[in-house]
Formats: sequence, structure tokens, C-alpha cells
Amino acid sequence: MRRSMYWESASTYFDDILSAAYGGYDSKLRCDAYDALLFSKGLLLNTSVAYREFIGKSGCAEARRGLHVLDSLVATGADPRQIDSADMAVVRILDEEGLRMPPVREVRWQDVRDALGKDDLAIEFFRLNDGNYGALLLRKGWKSPKMVELGDSYKIRRKVFRSYESEFIAGDMLDEHKRDSLLIDDILKSKAIWGRGIIMRHFPLKDEGRVFFSPDGIFHQTGIEYLPLYTTASGYDGSTVLDNYKIYRVSSTRELVETGGSDVSGLSASIYGGMMFNPSHGDLGYAVSLLSQTDSSLVDEFYEEELDAMQDDLLDSLSRDGGYIRPLPKTLREVHEVDDVVSEYGSQSRLYTGVFANEDAFKQKTYGQHIIHVATHGFYVTASDALGGGHQYYRARFSHNPAALSDPMYRSGLHFSGAAPSWAGYPDPDGLEDGVLTAKEVSLMNLSHADLVVLSACHTGAGEISKDGVYGLQRAFKKAGAKSIIMSLWEVNDNATYLMMSSFYHNRFVLGMSKYEAFVSAQRQLRNIYP
Repeated sequence: MRRSMYWESASTYFDDILSAAYGGYDSKLRCDAYDALLFSKGLLLNTSVAYREFIGKSGCAEARRGLHVLDSLVATGADPRQIDSADMAVVRILDEEGLRMPPVREVRWQDVRDALGKDDLAIEFFRLNDGNYGALLLRKGWKSPKMVELGDSYKIRRKVFRSYESEFIAGDMLDEHKRDSLLIDDILKSKAIWGRGIIMRHFPLKDEGRVFFSPDGIFHQTGIEYLPLYTTASGYDGSTVLDNYKIYRVSSTRELVETGGSDVSGLSASIYGGMMFNPSHGDLGYAVSLLSQTDSSLVDEFYEEELDAMQDDLLDSLSRDGGYIRPLPKTLREVHEVDDVVSEYGSQSRLYTGVFANEDAFKQKTYGQHIIHVATHGFYVTASDALGGGHQYYRARFSHNPAALSDPMYRSGLHFSGAAPSWAGYPDPDGLEDGVLTAKEVSLMNLSHADLVVLSACHTGAGEISKDGVYGLQRAFKKAGAKSIIMSLWEVNDNATYLMMSSFYHNRFVLGMSKYEAFVSAQRQLRNIYP
């Protein structure tokens, strides 16, 4: 809490640096601005991760116990004063033991430039406090970054629309079908962000280089790499930016300084799917008791048969509207195939289905795993719904401190086996997790070994945007230490999701592509089936 408040006040310093570069032509200011973005983007998040890792490796048992107390208070939404008091107690313990965290590794714009390939482009998007957006561009050999002033997104779109009317509506460049309002909106956004002669002017030649971009503000929740490609020469030919360029989304371009390889040998995985959302208390307790007895897969064959036989009308009747959660039978095919591929080409794979795919299994069996794959329902509840007392789960769990629900990390998460009764507002099962894994709980885990987290569910990219990123599952898994995350911004089609995941893992493990290449290739393969 104290660190968050300090960062809120200190972040204005970095905004001043960016604002000075935004309105001027001084190359030194642009260099300072790029360095400011490399340092400040995710600063609160990265220092929090480093703090927890430092305590874990410190050898100080008292500090670890203090951190456990702190985590328990945070997970249950305790009063902020209690949380601050517990946090300061840990700091005092470290101080008394003479333990000091090492400084954050410094990465400068020159380091990013030197890490780029000959034809690569790095882009750092940013949003100023006044609402204006901009981008700093960097290529190998440049003596300083280049600044692109995007302005306020709404003003840009209005300006673009005036030129669009004469160019498209009055002309014949788009047929009647392609004048659909959604397509028009996407073309406007594409022109406003990428621009015909602004950012795209510095793009590499097709297939000869890569584009790495770090989003900010609304770009965190906008698939700008999937927008239509519009150029003066060709107009709009139906393709997207991604169709034409190797473009990759990263949290920060500082990641380019430390890149991993494509070797998959020795990679281990924990995989969860086909959850039994409404098991009996006895079945759930029995399943949890087995977790401590084995590190092998736990597959619920009886429930898998039952789930596979369920008819659509029954599935539809088990909706969340009445407190129930709709079962997901098609996730079984997905997780079994992922398990088969990882087991054959990786190292060790643990698969949990049915009643075994519970929250306890997730918390106990993910540590040390390189890949974490979860196929389930994701959720994001607005502040008004949670704070208004109309949501059963939040009314039952946070009546002691409803103010905690102003934090979006408590209002987003994933459903595991056993979640239905809790989600409907019933008391927690005695001695067991409630099956509703919040982003706040994820953020307190240690997933530092995880090279990749795959959240195969709807709306897992949702959350609230702040200066330090998106507060929700995105931030939670990053704070827990995950290196890369695959998640969804929208509702997802069951069959399309299966095909996407099948292609991705085949590309990654069988063909040996890097995780970035495997992902982009899977997207393109899917669009051939679902244009």
C-alpha cells in the first residue's frame, strides 16, 4: 500500500520527462524519455517480484513467516492499516538482519538498440497524464530514438474520419460489405495508431525484420496488432498488420536484452481443465487429500465420461445466472492433447481434470513448473457490481471490509472445481479452498519458474488500467513471476480455442518454434479456418 502511494506521487517525475520530449526536437530528451520508460514501466510490479524473491532466498525464517502473515491478510481483503503494519514488520526484520535488496538492473536505450536485429523495430507506446499518447521508436544503428506524437486518440479519430469520408465512402475502394461500421472503426484506429507515414514508415521490409511493441494505457486492452493494414498504395486489401509483419507484444522492450531460446527439452507443465464446478464436499475433500500423496497426473475418468455425455440443453441450464457455473466439456479434448504433446516432447506433464482440477491443486502443483495451462471460466466483476452488494460471492466474502473491493485484483480471477457453491454465496468448504481463485491470490504465489502461462478462457485480459499496467489477471501472473502470458480479451469460441491451442503447442514442441513464433503462426493458421 505504501509503495503504491509512493509510486503514484513519484510517477509524475517520469511524466515530466516524457512531456518534455513529446513537445520538442532534442535528441537527448528522447534518449532520456526512452530510458524513463524502460525504468518506470512495471516498476512497482517488478520491484514487488524482486522483493518477494529476495525474502525467499534470504535464509531469514522470521522474514518468510512475516511475509506469510502479510499474504494471508492481503488474500482475505484485510484493513489496509493491518496490511501496512504487517508489511513494515517484514521491512524491520530485514533491516535488523542487515539484509538489503540489490539494486534493480539498469537497462538503457542503447542496450535495447544493440539487442535488435538488423531489420528489427522496437516501439515503446506511452500515455501522458494529459491524455495524449505517443510512441518512441528505435532501430539498430540509430543515434537516438525517434518520437511520434499520436495526440489524444479521440481527436485523432475525428480528424481521420474527415479524410476517410472522401477517400472511402465517396469512392469505390471498399465494397458494400466492407463498409460495415466495425470495419470502418478498425480502419480508423489503425490509421490513427500506426499511420500511413508515421510509425509504419519505420517498419522493416516484410519478412525481413521483427516489430516489438510495448503497450500503455488503452493499448493494453486493444489488439492493435490485429487491426487492418492500410497503406496509401494499396488502400485496404483485407489483411491485418499481423498478416504482413512479424509483430510481437511485450511488457517492455527491455525484455529484448534478455531473450530465451526455443529449446523445449526438459520443460515441465501443470495442466487443468474439465472442472467439476459443483462436486460434493466429500468428493472435493478426497481429491484434495490425494494431492499430497502424488506428483503424478490426477484424471477424473468418471466425471470425464459424464461431462462428455452432457447435452447442450443441460449445459445451458447450468448457467451462472442462478449461481451455477456452466461445465466446459470441450476443454477435455484441449487439455488431453496439450498433455500428450508436452509429455512426448517436453519432460514431465501433470494433468488435473474433474474434481482434481481444484484450487488446491493449482496452488500446490504449479511451483517449479515451466508451463501452466488452465482451461476454464475467467471472470471480471465491475466495482459497482461488487461494491453494490448485489453479487452473492462478494457480499458473503467481503462484508467485513467492502472497501477492499475497490482493488480490481479481488474482482477478477478463474473458476476451479468446487467454485459453484462459493460463487453462489454459500460458506467456504471447511478446510478447503473455495474454487474461486482471485487475481490477488495469484499475485501472492511464486511462479518464477513459469516461462509461459496459458489462460484458455474468456476475458482473462480484462481489468482496470493504471499507470503501472492492467490490474487483473495480467498483473497477477506477472507479479507472481511468469515470463509470458497468453490470454483473451473477448468471448472465445470453444472449437476455435481448441484449434488455436493445438496449433500453438504443435508449433512450439513438435516444430521447435519459439513461443512468439508458435503463437503468431497459430493465429495465422486459425484465421485460414475462421477468416
